[in-house]
Amino acid sequence: MESDAPTPSQKTILVVDDDSGVRTVAREMLLRAGYRVLEAHGCSDAVLIYEKEKDSIDLVLTDIVMPKMSGRDLANILLAGAPNLKIIFMSGYTDKAPIQPGKNAAFLHKPFRAEDLINIVGNALQG
Repeated sequence: MESDAPTPSQKTILVVDDDSGVRTVAREMLLRAGYRVLEAHGCSDAVLIYEKEKDSIDLVLTDIVMPKMSGRDLANILLAGAPNLKIIFMSGYTDKAPIQPGKNAAFLHKPFRAEDLINIVGNALQG
């Protein structure tokens, strides 16, 4: 029986984090799982990339705590124009985690294992 679920290679993830090490690790984990990955070093950069690529971005994986603009603010901006966009917030600060991320959002605690990242991304894309 064939599944109608999209394969990872058909999905694009925008990874947003001001820490290049976190972006690199997440990118490599997602690429190994077959996803297309775009990277942004901060929220302003993410908005520009999203505007250019909005028709192909399926999910945004964003740090919550970043300089100038938080991941929550970024999500609000993107969701205003794309209310069905999937968002995964990540943070190493549990006190900064969203209490109730919402129907299109999830939370990933840093540091994370590849298995955890791939599972939460897969679940978010199916949901």
